[in-house]
Amino acid sequence: MEAPDMTFRRSPIILVLALVCVVLMPPGASSGGIVPSVASPPPGQLAFDRYHTPEETAAALRDLARAHPGFAKTHLLAKSPAGRELTLLEIGPETGKSAKSLPAVFVAANMEGTVPLAGEAALWLARSVCEKAETRSDQTWYILACGNPDAAARYFDQPLRR
Repeated sequence: MEAPDMTFRRSPIILVLALVCVVLMPPGASSGGIVPSVASPPPGQLAFDRYHTPEETAAALRDLARAHPGFAKTHLLAKSPAGRELTLLEIGPETGKSAKSLPAVFVAANMEGTVPLAGEAALWLARSVCEKAETRSDQTWYILACGNPDAAARYFDQPLRR
């Protein structure tokens, strides 16, 4: 018996992340494609010229929180069975407060570990929300850019598609 085609089940999730990223894309970036430049970014900024490993993804979320301490904070949710961090980025006006009253948006990406594009979209979204105050003024964002770091690490060691 042939395995079911899972392409259409994942497509809506990836499509939603892609649409959110396009909406939050800086003006002028769309004329040159999704990646405005392939030059090396300044220190502390993330380049979108390749897929990032789970460790690089977690480090990028921590870098965003360090760059924006007034409204961004990382949370270590857990460690995977292999000891990799599940890092969540919280962005919004209530970050750091114990009582929260604003609505929230939760974004989880690459839960399978085999869809690095979803993780890249989540990183792009996180950066865009940090850069655009109007996207975070009346809600809190919770972004988990790599929900399965062990599987993602295996994907980089032995890609499914060659």
